[in-house]
Amino acid sequence: MKERVEIDAKGATLSGEIFVTEGIKPEHAIVLHPALGVKRRFYTAFAEWLAEEQQAACLIYDYRLHFKQLSGLKEFERVTLSNWGCLDQSAALDCLAERFPDSKLHVVGHSIGGTMVPFHQQRNRVNSVRAVCSGLGYWKYTPMPYKLKIWFFWFVAGPLSVMLTGQLSRKVMGLATDLPADLFWQWRRWCLSPSFHRIDWGNQLPLPEAPQFNGMLKLLSVADDWMIPPKAVSRLAEFYPNAAHIEHLTIQPSDIDTTSLGHVKIFAESSKKAWPKIFSKDELDDTPSKQVNLATGP
Repeated sequence: MKERVEIDAKGATLSGEIFVTEGIKPEHAIVLHPALGVKRRFYTAFAEWLAEEQQAACLIYDYRLHFKQLSGLKEFERVTLSNWGCLDQSAALDCLAERFPDSKLHVVGHSIGGTMVPFHQQRNRVNSVRAVCSGLGYWKYTPMPYKLKIWFFWFVAGPLSVMLTGQLSRKVMGLATDLPADLFWQWRRWCLSPSFHRIDWGNQLPLPEAPQFNGMLKLLSVADDWMIPPKAVSRLAEFYPNAAHIEHLTIQPSDIDTTSLGHVKIFAESSKKAWPKIFSKDELDDTPSKQVNLATGP
């Protein structure tokens, strides 16, 4: 069963869909935070699989003005990664928690979608974070020969596109959409720093506050992902210092009988064999769902 939802984020209303098997009360509820430049419909097959095969509820959604939906130019120009990570992702988690108050909450974060949970209001209600191709996008971690391509993007093609057109053209990196100038410059600043978004803590990002996420952190890297290679994924654990358990799994394309996966293809239906590595109800123990009110603390 698919249910369309509107998510009230500060300053924006996000469009989303909840997938859940009709007639069951799901033990697990999952919010999928998307990657930059990836539409929610790309994750539909994965969300359907979670509902049908794992008996879990799954919420997928689009970030504010990600594809200029319902947007005017001025609103589009003001969007940043801080908006997406601190406001939109947090609001999506709130929506899921309200819709399924008795279920165990989980986050599946793809790329940028796995890096921002420390800033979410209900982070300490989350039982597990599954960060897929998600890590510190420091450009020097990019393997050769792709490092030359990413250098050209950050220092030449990207800035030139923004200066000439006022936005990052989708054609520069083969993205699904144009991106606002402010978002590009913030993204660039993070990826040029070995500390990634920590460079903006206390400025364009809040300082992470207690209580912090203390559930299971599962890091999943893909061996041939040159954008966020395994080394970059492993460093994501630095942003989750209170995680109760950390696991890092690197998936080889040959593990699922394919020749390449890259940064995005793991969520394609053709990669279905890999999905139990992302989430499987059989790997979870019988720990109760968390019912923590962050307004008063744990």
